[in-house]
Amino acid sequence: MGLATNPNAESLIGTMTGLFYAGGVIGVIINAYLVDKIGRRWTTAVGALILTISTGCLAGSVNIAMFIVFRFFSGLG
Repeated sequence: MGLATNPNAESLIGTMTGLFYAGGVIGVIINAYLVDKIGRRWTTAVGALILTISTGCLAGSVNIAMFIVFRFFSGLG
């Protein structure tokens, strides 16, 4: 993805980390709501599904923007 030669590499790495944590915060809030509505088992299944799909997309990322977007969804899961 060219992070070794990109002059904005530090900013991009910070963005990746920050969006992962932002996804985690939003995921916790959604998790609290879903547990009451659909139960713990289904909430865990939804989180696992989001995490599985986003991790697959992270592994297949072709550019940095795609990686950053799916890093957010990985944190959400």
